Amino acid sequence: MVRIAAVETSVTAPLARVRAEWCTDRLARWWWPMFQDTTYDFSPCAGRPFAIRSRAGGSSVTGRFLDVDEDFLVLSWVWAGPSGPEPPERVTVSFAMPIMPPYGTALRVAQTVRPDTHDRVTARWRDLVGRLSALHVAA
Repeated sequence: MVRIAAVETSVTAPLARVRAEWCTDRLARWWWPMFQDTTYDFSPCAGRPFAIRSRAGGSSVTGRFLDVDEDFLVLSWVWAGPSGPEPPERVTVSFAMPIMPPYGTALRVAQTVRPDTHDRVTARWRDLVGRLSALHVAA
């Protein structure tokens, strides 16, 4: 059985800026910035592989961009932690302009997960998305 782990937030920045946080080297500002050895091979283009790795953090994520659009990214997703790689899953990141204040960008990250990993994956995304949001609250 597959479940969806989803995190939604409103980021107080224009959609183009939030998308740039995901699609440029700005990713390093909020994705595992606490691990100085983190490497980012993450250039969204349909069919292109990606990898984000940190030995200090004991984790990596690899996969492939399945679809890339101005409003979303769809990725195959293989998380590897201290116990090794988990089965492949799918992640969709979507960007939208909210229709009511506060204006900025509505960000949603959804990942297919096994039931036994749902809470852990949701917490991981909350942490990452929280760091991204915090950058723009402080800006």
